[in-house]
Amino acid sequence: QTKQLQHLMEEYPPCWRPTECGTDVEKEVALLQRRWGSSFKVMTGSATDLPMKFTISLIPTDPEFTFDLEGGLVLSILLPKDYPESTCEIAVLNENLTASIRTCLENAFRAQIKELRGSCALRTILRWIDHQLQVLFECALEVSSRPLVKPSNSTAKRSEPKCAPSSSEGAQPDDASKSNSAAPAQWTPEQQKALEQALRTVPQDMDAQERWARIAALVPGRTKRECVARFKELRAAGGGGG
Repeated sequence: QTKQLQHLMEEYPPCWRPTECGTDVEKEVALLQRRWGSSFKVMTGSATDLPMKFTISLIPTDPEFTFDLEGGLVLSILLPKDYPESTCEIAVLNENLTASIRTCLENAFRAQIKELRGSCALRTILRWIDHQLQVLFECALEVSSRPLVKPSNSTAKRSEPKCAPSSSEGAQPDDASKSNSAAPAQWTPEQQKALEQALRTVPQDMDAQERWARIAALVPGRTKRECVARFKELRAAGGGGG
């Protein structure tokens, strides 16, 4: 067994050897490189010289994933200088997805990342994204009320916003950032529909705080507190669900 282990160690590239991966960040990055192979592309920095930015192409493993993502979901990942004390950032780079779809997905990612702050949990987050991708896309479509893929004609492409999303599209999942945007007093039909969809799709067996944080991340322009209050209001009226 010792000889076999030694042989395996010799077969590994140096960066995979556990003894050469000193910090938790280095170990995590090495495992990510091994997992994503040729799709793992470093843009700036390194595991020993944060901040580090890299991209991967996530090919959904769910055999029932129904959306056409040629080449997979392309993600840009930024590890800040004080990672993991500060959270990583994940952005969607697929140009054939509308800005509103990308924003909805990124808001959901951000809510999950926030729950795991303080630990090198990027691999856990990426597994969660892979396992939940069908649900995330369904919720994003419900929220955005737009086609999944941008129109191919040049006029439509020019009209697609390329700047920061509006408050209704780009609301952050945390209460503080959402409260800074002027949310309407009345719930819009789109917000109501998004809440109902999120209540159906976000699992009920998780921690209540985590569940409502994820639900709020999928409801544009609404905080966790507002979503809970709306749910209680509907339940009292006999129209709540989830």
